[in-house]
Amino acid sequence: DPQRVCLELSESEPLPATRELIDELQRLRDAGFLLALDDFGVGANHLGLLAHVRMDVLKVDASIVQAAAREEGEPRHAGAVLEGILGMSRAVRLATVLEGIETNAKDLALADSLPGVGLQGWGISPLQPIA
Repeated sequence: DPQRVCLELSESEPLPATRELIDELQRLRDAGFLLALDDFGVGANHLGLLAHVRMDVLKVDASIVQAAAREEGEPRHAGAVLEGILGMSRAVRLATVLEGIETNAKDLALADSLPGVGLQGWGISPLQPIA
């Protein structure tokens, strides 16, 4: 069942939004596969793909999440960047996952302040073997 498979596109490498790529991603989505942008916010920027391909999940890179969690005082620059990403994600109806949620109190407090957002990291669960 393809709907049980989520294909992640990482921002660690440039991925130009060519017509060929856009068409292939659309074919995968039409076949029922879920599509995710991983490590969003660092490395190669895939905003162009969001304009042309309906993604399902946006995974915000741990560096942005942890910077927002550790930020103190005003102005909250990293927090504003994270809020902007979350607003964009809501506007295009993407499920959003915050990467890098660890066991420290600041990460967990940030996670608690953002209901409806998925969480990924050692603070949620260590790696699990495939069943």
